[in-house]
Amino acid sequence: MIRPALLSLAFGLSAFSQELLPQHVHLQPEGSWADFPALTTAKDGTPWVAYVQWDGKDDSLYVAKLAGGALQMVQSLGQGIIHQPAIATDGKGDVHVIWSQVNDKNLMELHTAVVHEGVLGDIFVLATSPNGGNAFAKAATDASGKVWLVWQGMRGKLADVFCRVFDPAKGEWSAEIQITHDAAGDWEPCVAFAGDAAWVLFDSSRGNEFNIYAAPISADLKVGETKQLIATDRYEGRVSAVGAKDGKGIWLACERGNQQWGLDMRAHGHPQGLNGRKDTVIAYLDLASGKVEELPNPDALFAELPGPQPMQPGGPRGNNPKAKAKAEQQAKAKAAKDKEVGRAAANEVAAVNVPHIMLDSAGRPWLTVRYFKSYAWRLALTRYDAATKQWTKPYAIPDSVYSQDRQTAHVLGKDGSLWIAWPSDGRTSKLQLNTGIHLAKVATDLEVPLVAASESKPRVPFPAYINAVTPERAQDDRHTWTHDGVTYKLYWGDYHRHTDVSNCITANDGCVLEQFRYAWDMGKLDTLGTSDHTDIAKIYTPYEWWLNQKLVDVFYSPGFFMSMYAYEREQKWPYGHRNIVFAQRGGPIVYIQRKNYLASPWQQLFPVKTEGTPELHPTELWDVLTRYGKPVTAISHTGATSMGTDWDQIPPIDHRVENVLEIFQGARVSYEGLNAPQPTVGMREGEPYNHASTVIGKPVVGEPIRSFTEKNNGVYQHALELGHKLGVWADSDHISTHTSYGGVYVKDFTREGIIEGLNARRTIAATDKIFVEFTCSGKLLGTEIAVTGKPVLKFSIDGTASIKRVTLVRNEQNYHQWEPNTLKAAETFTDEAPLPGENRYYLRVEQTDGNMAWSSPVWAQVK
Repeated sequence: MIRPALLSLAFGLSAFSQELLPQHVHLQPEGSWADFPALTTAKDGTPWVAYVQWDGKDDSLYVAKLAGGALQMVQSLGQGIIHQPAIATDGKGDVHVIWSQVNDKNLMELHTAVVHEGVLGDIFVLATSPNGGNAFAKAATDASGKVWLVWQGMRGKLADVFCRVFDPAKGEWSAEIQITHDAAGDWEPCVAFAGDAAWVLFDSSRGNEFNIYAAPISADLKVGETKQLIATDRYEGRVSAVGAKDGKGIWLACERGNQQWGLDMRAHGHPQGLNGRKDTVIAYLDLASGKVEELPNPDALFAELPGPQPMQPGGPRGNNPKAKAKAEQQAKAKAAKDKEVGRAAANEVAAVNVPHIMLDSAGRPWLTVRYFKSYAWRLALTRYDAATKQWTKPYAIPDSVYSQDRQTAHVLGKDGSLWIAWPSDGRTSKLQLNTGIHLAKVATDLEVPLVAASESKPRVPFPAYINAVTPERAQDDRHTWTHDGVTYKLYWGDYHRHTDVSNCITANDGCVLEQFRYAWDMGKLDTLGTSDHTDIAKIYTPYEWWLNQKLVDVFYSPGFFMSMYAYEREQKWPYGHRNIVFAQRGGPIVYIQRKNYLASPWQQLFPVKTEGTPELHPTELWDVLTRYGKPVTAISHTGATSMGTDWDQIPPIDHRVENVLEIFQGARVSYEGLNAPQPTVGMREGEPYNHASTVIGKPVVGEPIRSFTEKNNGVYQHALELGHKLGVWADSDHISTHTSYGGVYVKDFTREGIIEGLNARRTIAATDKIFVEFTCSGKLLGTEIAVTGKPVLKFSIDGTASIKRVTLVRNEQNYHQWEPNTLKAAETFTDEAPLPGENRYYLRVEQTDGNMAWSSPVWAQVK
């Protein structure tokens, strides 16, 4: 049963917004979160909203209708792990609700149910597959009353677009129609009706970049030729579309981002992120000519709109002149740093996202856009005037503050009423609050002044790379290694990618969905875990953790892609950040601050001491993860920075749950050791190393960094020297893409198999998919062995470019080197003079194109 809820008209609106949105209704369940609204109107014109509600344990799917100035619940459609519903009304007036839900195989499948005159019919499965999810459903009703459903299916390969149609005259759904068959990924479809066809629009990574495409489907359900609609050298995705009133064309809107989106990028400024430098694209497809005309976009007009409620930082006490001067100095320093990294000021628009286009009864296009200011996104509403090619003065929709990845829903009723719905948590900082649903009627006949949008400034291309770009390996080019009768396969992952949930680079890192777009189609990874921060400056709430885990469920594709559940515990130096990676959903967030963990639901399950230091020590983290008792691993952050670990201050590591560390991050540099070579892949002309530490002098790109000064204790070789037995890994962290590949040799390509491989240290770190095999006296990388006599080292390398140098490192010293200058290299080397006791061997690989790789060590105890 639905919980008691506040279902009321929203108050506190400005006079203008009350005129433009004269009926504004707010649904806020008490003690729960209502999110992801979808919208339709029943046959009597009443708005109905489908939404997902989370009670702290499970999702429930509800349908509510507008009655008596409030949203009243009509039906509950079940519980579980539910993703993004769709809703539509057929020609007979029956309401169809479609949603994705996790089944007993941990896969998202599409469910549907019909509400007939308020009575819920049977729930049944519309789409399911054994090797991937079915999600991102969108539904719409054509002029004949048929309901068209489109969605994205991940079925053991890159995504395709699918469709089914419900015919109310027959009372049944059509067979499944596969709209796309290409090798590239096809994403987030929508459907629009124009001419005598239904048009399915989507974006696709064909050509190794995302652009907008459309495919027509005839009345007899035959799929026509796919057409490319919008394609520049920049990212274009997340399309919204609606058929023109006269049926002669389609209005569409999408996002446009950076060039080389998701390709080689090191982190040298916020605009380089997956959500960096986004523009709104609005266009019209004329069916007769096939031409697509881009219209003036309204982005510049959003600059004058208000952001969210200003955060109130604590000011200097009283009238203390020194405190005031210090505060002013800090403000100036922050402003200078913001300018340096490209971070927008609090009053500037830092991002625009998920434009949603709709028509009023006169056929005029209206647009909502999420724009970011200060610390959150807010919705803007405006209308395009085709006669003057101007926009109405946009205004900020009240009570619309929220995160990046939330779409507006709309419906045009038979009486000509245009209704919109959206979610908001009303946040007053970056902290997630309880989310509610908003519904409003747009006063489309209200006179709103027209304003001319200034032309968008051309984007200055990023500087050229300092290295030639090496062609990628094919996605299915996998490395297999059989050793001692056991076959291992090498899979590539990244478990350190931030989203808009994190406190740091909220506007430009990109949402969770964009991280999976990158991982699947551009990074061509095999496994990903997004790693938002736990509780420094902002708490990672249980609801945010639930939402992110839900996207992990969406992109779980057995045999093809292992999405993992992860977060970053950002404990500062000397203890260091750690990325925690789980094989199963529901793992505990082990907050850094003791007070935060004590107040969390996990204290009841895995209690820690109520008294102690303000921050939980790493030993307490390891203890909680061990008591958790399911497959998990902790990966330590690159070391020689304020985010790293002073290995002198860390007790013996609990190897039940921690076994590898980041030797390299694409966001920064390699922290292998002092004077160790640095990879230069992804570096551009004029860019310095982003070493994030105090160094001696100004390092020259392409040359080693001599010293990290007070953070020297954090380098990998120092950890080895002290006896910490840690393998290597590579991750991206903020902004960076396509230059960080953590490789793990697994016996079984499952989530549990990946954790086993990580904890066994069968790992390599690389900046590209460089295949590396390494053994010592017949034992695999990552192992501890006893050797009588002389250790025999053997390696085999399959590079992506010519291999410039292979270095065998013994006890943190360059011991032997080869310079093959070939694509592949293999050697057997006997250490004729091993040291008494422990000999720690690992490989470093350097290519001529600036790419590098490292193997995990073998620890050989020589007798």
